[in-house]
Amino acid sequence: MRNLLKNIGLLFIIAGVAMLVIGYLTDHISNTLLGCAMGVIVIGLVGYIIINKRL
Repeated sequence: MRNLLKNIGLLFIIAGVAMLVIGYLTDHISNTLLGCAMGVIVIGLVGYIIINKRL
């Protein structure tokens, strides 16, 4: 469980990148998609930093 908690930030970053790749491959790039992907990536990065400082 602790190992999963350490990697949850990385999973968010990978999910954000996957959103961007899927949007690119389907040729459906919109500002909403870019904003959501950016939000998920930033949340993942901040979460990764905070969680790994505490554990």
